[in-house]
Amino acid sequence: MIELLPNPYPIEIIGSGDTPTEDRFAKGNEETLDRIRTNLRALLEDPNRRDEWSKFETELERLSSRTAKEVTDKIGVVSRQYRPDDDSYGLGLISAKRAIENAHINDPDFTVGKIGFIAFGSSTSNNAFPGGDAFVHQYLELGPTEGVSLSNACCSGVKAMVYAYRAMRLDPSIEAALVVTGDVPGSTGTADEDEDATLWGDGGASFVLKTNRKGRPGTGIFVPYGRLDAGPYEDKGNKYDMTLSEGQGAARCHRGLRLNGSMCGHGHDIYEIVRREIPKHDLAWILANGYVIDCEGDDRLLPHNGSLKMITRHGRALGFSEESIFHRIPDRANQSAVSALSTYAHFSEQGKIRPGMRLWFDVFGSNLEWWLVPYQVPYT
Repeated sequence: MIELLPNPYPIEIIGSGDTPTEDRFAKGNEETLDRIRTNLRALLEDPNRRDEWSKFETELERLSSRTAKEVTDKIGVVSRQYRPDDDSYGLGLISAKRAIENAHINDPDFTVGKIGFIAFGSSTSNNAFPGGDAFVHQYLELGPTEGVSLSNACCSGVKAMVYAYRAMRLDPSIEAALVVTGDVPGSTGTADEDEDATLWGDGGASFVLKTNRKGRPGTGIFVPYGRLDAGPYEDKGNKYDMTLSEGQGAARCHRGLRLNGSMCGHGHDIYEIVRREIPKHDLAWILANGYVIDCEGDDRLLPHNGSLKMITRHGRALGFSEESIFHRIPDRANQSAVSALSTYAHFSEQGKIRPGMRLWFDVFGSNLEWWLVPYQVPYT
């Protein structure tokens, strides 16, 4: 039997990519509001939804005077990518190809043959049994690899990165890993039944991770912090009274995805927990591990793109200024599992991620699970 020894070398992001922003897929707030209003009018004529007509009438009346600026003021979104003809796997594949191309540019020694692990994350999987890793493997015509597909709400993308990191750390024979995310909550995950539909957008983003056997100690991905809390909570008619236990990471919460496939109503309780509880535990973990947040220096927060007010409050509680928070809320909205990886890919392409920076991937989902992953950008 072969005994595998832990990999002691830095694990680095050598390539990233996301789905490009295209004008033909860009939908502004007014167009999105019109789509919701149109759908509400159709629902008011659906006899199968008669029991909900009063709710739809109230929402339609409320949105009759809602303006695009008011949406932006409320959640920070100006536009989002809306791709109803695409699916999570396809968008993930587009981003994976771009990440591999950039990995070739950044590391001439990299070849796709070195990919020994694929991790795919999505909250809007194509199938009841996610198989995004197999889809990517097939279409990229890769050799024998291991893989995993995750569907852990908005955490799925960074959690896929954590799984790939752990696989590489435990098995030195895996030289490189491909982390892929794709999500379509904007066009598929929402039923356009209330204003929450303005929050979502579609996209894909991917990373190539590689062990750097010549890398400096103290660079690359650091040990991640993630938790899932099993309670306690009290159901108060779709409102939850939750307090996180000391040392636990997340409170159990109702899933944002409803039985009718809708994400409408998603997040109201979640954001209260994010604002009130999660930062306390994140900050305790940061301090316990000897980290000091220097937002005037090289520390940057890459949060899940829930809403602008939410991530600003969350970041401030951890010691980050607004200027030290990287996000894509104005042009991409909430891309669910894709958000944090898309932010990295975008800011990397813009040249705003520099060697020596310490990045904090900070995500949470409606299960309610969260992850905090420090990444020290290596010097080339």
